[in-house]
Parts: sequence; C-alpha cells; structure tokens
Amino acid sequence: MILFSLPDYYGIFNLNLALLDLMENQREKFYDDVVVDSIYGSFPCIWNGGRFYEGGTSFGNIVATTTPFTERGISLRHTFTNCLLTEEHLNDTLCNKICELTHNPLHGINVNSTLLKSYLEEKYPDFYIMWSTTLCTEDLAQINFLSEKNLLVLDYNLNNNFEFLAKLEHPENIEILVCETCIPNCPNRKEHYLHESNCQLFNETSHYNCPWVNNPTFYTGACQQPHYVSIDNIRQNYLPLGINKFKIMGRGRPAIEAIENYINYLVKPEYKDDIRMQLLTHLG
Repeated sequence: MILFSLPDYYGIFNLNLALLDLMENQREKFYDDVVVDSIYGSFPCIWNGGRFYEGGTSFGNIVATTTPFTERGISLRHTFTNCLLTEEHLNDTLCNKICELTHNPLHGINVNSTLLKSYLEEKYPDFYIMWSTTLCTEDLAQINFLSEKNLLVLDYNLNNNFEFLAKLEHPENIEILVCETCIPNCPNRKEHYLHESNCQLFNETSHYNCPWVNNPTFYTGACQQPHYVSIDNIRQNYLPLGINKFKIMGRGRPAIEAIENYINYLVKPEYKDDIRMQLLTHLG
C-alpha cells in the first residue's frame, strides 16, 4: 500500500475531514492502493516551525480538532520544528498541553532538534518521533543513522536520485515529499526556516520574500520541478525500493492547492471532477 501524509490538520481541518469521509463512503472513486495514513501540522505555538501560524488556541479547540482524526485511526504528526528552540522553551505551557491532550501511540511528532527530541522521549514516550525535512541533510551516513530507529522525511533534492535511494538502509522508515514547489537546492531554504521560526517564537507576522519564488502553484511549480514525484513514479520506482510513505505538501498554502494535490495522488482519473466538486463545497 501507498501511505500518504496530508498537510495541515489545523488550517484545513474541514477539508481533510471531508476527504476522509469521502474515502470511506465513496471508496470506489479512489485508487485501491492508496491510504491516508497521517496528517501533519501544528496549532499556533512556539514549538511550531516550517510555516508561521499567528495567534493561539484554546485547550478545548485542541481536543475538538484532534478527536475526529483520532477516532478515525488517523495519525497526527505535530510539526515541532522551530529552529530556534532552547532549553528555556521546553516548559512552554501551551506546547506541553498539546502533547498532554494528544499523547497517544497513534500520534507522532516531527522534530529537527535533538534537544526537543530528548525532552519528548522522556516526558511523552508514547509519541513516535519523525525527523523533519527541515534538517536539510543530504548526508547518506547521517540519514541511515537517523532512520534506523525513527521515521525521516527525506530532503526533496534527493527524490529522484535513485542511485542514492538504493543505498538507504531503512527505506521502510523514509518518507518522500512528493510535490515540493521550491526550486532545486534553494539557497534560501535554511534562511526561510529561520525566519518562520523567529516569527513563531515572537508571534510576529513578517512575510519572507524569497527571490526564487515564481508563482509556485501545483501546475506552474511542483509538477515541473525535477524533484516532483508522480503517482506512477511511486508505483514504478519507489515501492520496489521498499519506500511506501509519501508526504503531500501544502501547509500554509491555499486550500485549493491541497485539493488539486489530493485529486492528483488519490483519485481515479474518471472521478477527479466529481471529487473535486465535492471537496470544493468544504472551502470557506
């Protein structure tokens, strides 16, 4: 089976819930070999990284948001990848409450910090740990070491380097980011992550202007990149290597893009228009 991780359990909650319901009630319209295994994202909190979320959330909203996915057996992966965390941030009340309310072996946490990883493993041992693509590592030895005991989202620049992929020692623990819109080897990537982390830490909105962005939508960005991975490519090249976990990007992006990605990877061709229209009714 092909296991997909969807974006943004918080930002596009209604859309993701609608998709799961459609996959359950109209299963014949979706590819037989695809499963939604998890949804990644974060509530607005200082541990969040990768994309900035303004504001805060209530304890009641955390429960109301996460419970429907938990009841469906969908793994939630908190994206706690703020690059600027120090020991003083580990005791943050909201972040720890998020962990307390969702502490369940079904759920996991994306990290890029050994400091936070150690803290979580000691205080919330039921979570599984996943190394984030924000590590920005292309070192084979490091990837093989980190993926020995934990899941790891591979740097997108390595997606179609099949000579490299064949050397992975734990392909069952590797997840591939299939539709990244960023250019190959973006020179501003780490700077962008630091910018978003700083905004989240101080809850200050500040748009990051990347000079390499050129209308990066699904149609004009992701599917034209050399690191793009199609559903046919998954079946033909990745499954034979033992890689069956794939991540759809879209956190912090317009929901319409998430819909197009869902249609592209999950839905049989003859039902794409039908499912698209049904999902569009859940926007707004």
